Amino acid sequence: MTGSPRAVRVLRAIAVSAMLAGAGAARAQGLTALIEAGYLSGNLTLVDPAGRETTSSTIAYPQRYRLSYSQQLYPFLSLNASGLYEWTPATTNTDGLERQSDGQRWNVFASANIGPPILNLTPYYLRRQEFATSQVLGQPVFTSPTLVNQGYGAFLAWNPAGLPVLGLKLSRNENFDSARAFQDTVTDEVQLTATYLDIPQLTLRYSARYTDEQNRIQALDYQDLDQAAQVGWSGSWLDQRVAFSVMYNLGYRITWVDSSGGGFVTLQQFPVAGLSLVEVFPSVPSRNTLQPNPALIDGDVTSSAGLDIGYAPSLNGDVNFRDMGLQFANVSTPVNSLWIWVDRQLPPNVAGAFSWTAWQSDDNLSWTEVPITGPVIFGTFQNRFEIPIARTQARYLKVVTRPLAAAVTVDPRFADIFVTEAQAYLIVPASQAQRKTELVSSNLTTYLRLLFWREWNLAYDFSAFVAQSNTLTPNFWTITNGLSAGRRLTSVWAVSGQLQRTDNGVQGDHESVSRLNAMLSADPLPTIGAGLTYSGAVGQFRSGTIITNSLTLLGHLDPWEGVNVYGSLGYTWARDQSGRTSNGANTVVSVTLAPMRTLLLAGTWSLNSGYQSGGSLPPRDNRQTLLQGTVSFTPIPAFSFSAGATRTANLFTSPQTLANFVAGFSPFPYGQLLIRFSYNETLESGSESRVRLYGPSLRWNIRPGSFLDMNYTWTETVQPALYTFGRTLFAQLTISLR
Repeated sequence: MTGSPRAVRVLRAIAVSAMLAGAGAARAQGLTALIEAGYLSGNLTLVDPAGRETTSSTIAYPQRYRLSYSQQLYPFLSLNASGLYEWTPATTNTDGLERQSDGQRWNVFASANIGPPILNLTPYYLRRQEFATSQVLGQPVFTSPTLVNQGYGAFLAWNPAGLPVLGLKLSRNENFDSARAFQDTVTDEVQLTATYLDIPQLTLRYSARYTDEQNRIQALDYQDLDQAAQVGWSGSWLDQRVAFSVMYNLGYRITWVDSSGGGFVTLQQFPVAGLSLVEVFPSVPSRNTLQPNPALIDGDVTSSAGLDIGYAPSLNGDVNFRDMGLQFANVSTPVNSLWIWVDRQLPPNVAGAFSWTAWQSDDNLSWTEVPITGPVIFGTFQNRFEIPIARTQARYLKVVTRPLAAAVTVDPRFADIFVTEAQAYLIVPASQAQRKTELVSSNLTTYLRLLFWREWNLAYDFSAFVAQSNTLTPNFWTITNGLSAGRRLTSVWAVSGQLQRTDNGVQGDHESVSRLNAMLSADPLPTIGAGLTYSGAVGQFRSGTIITNSLTLLGHLDPWEGVNVYGSLGYTWARDQSGRTSNGANTVVSVTLAPMRTLLLAGTWSLNSGYQSGGSLPPRDNRQTLLQGTVSFTPIPAFSFSAGATRTANLFTSPQTLANFVAGFSPFPYGQLLIRFSYNETLESGSESRVRLYGPSLRWNIRPGSFLDMNYTWTETVQPALYTFGRTLFAQLTISLR
């Protein structure tokens, strides 16, 4: 890379810094600015069994400059604009071969709000662009194609009193490279929404969206008209002894495909529920039940759905699987791609460090793995993982991954990475897609609750869901009936129970699940308590009958202040569709000690053992154990210390030990300066491998909105065939002008 272009970019960065610094004097005019200047220096050495060393070093200067403007110019006119420029020049040296590179990304956004709240117009414009260059010294400079994402349009909102609230969106979005050689797509969209909520307990909604997507490289034109109407009502009577709700949805969707070349058509498949789970030992992806998570399918790809896959959980010993799932209205919805959105852009080394698996299920209990058919791609401008899977049709689908390993990066921006949305798609070649497709669908959801006896909380619950469409013959339906009761019998004893049956399917194809849950608890003293729970289910599916039974005895003991003991003992027995039976026992014991206000000790031991036999597979034993301990010590407000160790083992893999500790020191009041030291180690005794990650870090809060972060990290990986060690220094100065 020649000196002149880099000098130009340095001068540009200096000019941007000066402009942002000048924003401090213009704060009264609605200007705010943010400067993030970083320094990264690291080296990595690999030693093979023969003693040969390969050493690489990297020096980078990541920088981000943001400028925002927001101003109310007149009572009914406001402007908002922002710009972001990211620049990362870097030099890498591998065994004497030096390579210089830099990547640049910038985006701008501007919008105006015109009019009063009852009737207003919001035009907008956005543009995002990035490119990178690299050069091995003595050779020509390689410049990547410039990738551009550009969009513009307007929102119109009308909120008249006593009438439906109307919204209209007109937009165009363009994705292309600078030469329009390998990417050139244009998407036009018109969307109309109407919502009426002025009548209590009544909901009326209508939406229509027309999309025209043109791929000019592949001569593909894809058009989609999607209309939906919804009417709902809910109410309660007799002091909430009777509650009832009903919701009816009607949809009409028509698509056209016009292709004179190649290309692919991407059709989004819409689920009826979002599901998620953070698996806790001894749970495994092949057998667990995901819990409802509406935030996964709410259409918001920027707000967290509560699942963190960054490296912060790993540093704290949490390497549990994260399950992200979808439930469909039927078993005939074809899907071959799952998209998982996150709340930030990830560089290739971070995005590529995640390992994904995909699973399908008919009952949200037993899961079968679905092959991933290609590389997982992370979007250039869209913050999402695109996971290709074998084409499948199932009522439940999920993807599973663990939090980012702590050794992948030390960049604090990736300590927390939150999942925001899960989407399902069917992607087919344009040559195989129907030229015209029509889908007329509707579904009805109703719920009834009758409270018979308030003292016993004796209640009957009924819910029904019916779905029909011109592609779903016969119609899909599901009905749930449930009876529940519970009360405290005396000051010591309490009981509760629930009997529930769910029937679903289509004409001539009936499936059902019957469930029984019961609990008996006793609390003779505030410091002593115990409970006995039973959970059982019988599922009758097309593939056979599933039976599960679980009995658990649990208790707690708090003999003295600051001492808590918890334990549980359980037994399970199950039989799957093939006649294969499994039985096992599980035990958990945990102790928490707080001998003083500044000291907290905790330990947990658990054992899960089981045996499977029958069916077409040979017998199989399984045993998993976990031993975990933590300590937290804060003798004075300025000093804190915490440490933990976790050891897991089972019959089929080698034991693994994870240890960590963190010490923090804040010598100044109000936390202006915080110094920490952390240590993490993972040891697999069977494979004789060990990973260590440790080092100090510092944060100096210069003033509100401005701070300096620094950390120095040692990494060491020991394996029988490879030894790796590295050192990394990372520093970042953030200055906010408001």
